[in-house]
Amino acid sequence: MSKMFGSSFSRSLVRDASPVPRSRETRIVTLDLDGSDGCNLGVDFESDDSDDESRSLSIDYLHPVGLIPSWNAANGDMALRRWDRIVEVNGVRGTSRTLRRVCANNDHLRFLVMQTRERNPPKTPTLPRRARTESERALAATEASRETDASACRSGPDVTSSCASGPCEHKEPEHQLAGKSYEFEGKGVVEEHGDEEQEQKKEDHKEEDDEENGKQEEHEKEEEKERDEEEKEEEDQENDEEERKATRSSFGLEPQHVAHEKDEELGNTEPEQVYPPDTNSDGLGKSVAWEYT
Repeated sequence: MSKMFGSSFSRSLVRDASPVPRSRETRIVTLDLDGSDGCNLGVDFESDDSDDESRSLSIDYLHPVGLIPSWNAANGDMALRRWDRIVEVNGVRGTSRTLRRVCANNDHLRFLVMQTRERNPPKTPTLPRRARTESERALAATEASRETDASACRSGPDVTSSCASGPCEHKEPEHQLAGKSYEFEGKGVVEEHGDEEQEQKKEDHKEEDDEENGKQEEHEKEEEKERDEEEKEEEDQENDEEERKATRSSFGLEPQHVAHEKDEELGNTEPEQVYPPDTNSDGLGKSVAWEYT
C-alpha cells in the first residue's frame, strides 16, 4: 500500500513539474519579390533528392544578403525563418522540383509561405491574498511596535528611557551627532550643527582677514608718517642753516675760506684776523656797542 502511494505521489510531482504546453498557430504569409536586377533569393532549400513528391520548398538556411533577407529586415513580425515552407510560387502548386523550376524561370516571384509559430501561454490569474485574522493582525502590530522602539533606541541622540526590550544605555558622542539624520519616536529629526559650524568658521576667517588688513593699513600709515617727519626735519635743518648763514653775513662774519680768498685778491699775505663782536684780540670777551649806518 505504501509502495503504491509513493509511486503515485512521485508521478504527481513529475506531472506538476512538467512545462506548460504552448499552443501553436499556422499562418500563410504572402511575399512579392522582384529579382530583375539579378539579385538571388538569399536562402538555401532542403535537398529534394530523397523525396521527389514533397509539395513545398522548406527553408534550410538564410544568407545575410538576398531578396528574402531584405524582405525580413522590412517585415520583422512576419520574417521567414528556418523550416518555413513555400507552398505556392506565382500561383503554381506542385512538387519541390516544380516550384524550383518556376523560381528559376521568373524574375518576379509571388510566394505563399506557411509559417508555424508558438503562442505565448495565457497568464495564470493571480489568486487574491488571504485576509489576516484578528490574532495575526495583533501579532504583526506588536512586532512592528517592538521594531520601532528598538530602532529609536539605536538611533536616538540621548535616550535614557526604558524600551520594550529593557533600558537603553546606548549614547553616541556629541561630536558624532553633528549633521546626522535620525529617527526618534516616529518623528524625523535633522541636526544641522554641521552647517552652522561651517558658517561660523567662514565668519571667523573673514574677521581674521579684516583684522590683518586693518593692521597692514595702520603699518603703512605709520611708515608714511615717519617719512613725512624725516622730510620735515631735513627741511627744518636746511632752513636753520640758511638763517645762520644770513646772520653771519649781516655781521660781516664770513667763513674762513671766504676771507682767505678776499685777502689773496687784495694782495695781503697775512689775512686780517676777524674776531667775533663780543671778543678782543686776546680772545677775552668784552662788551662792544655797535652802530649800524
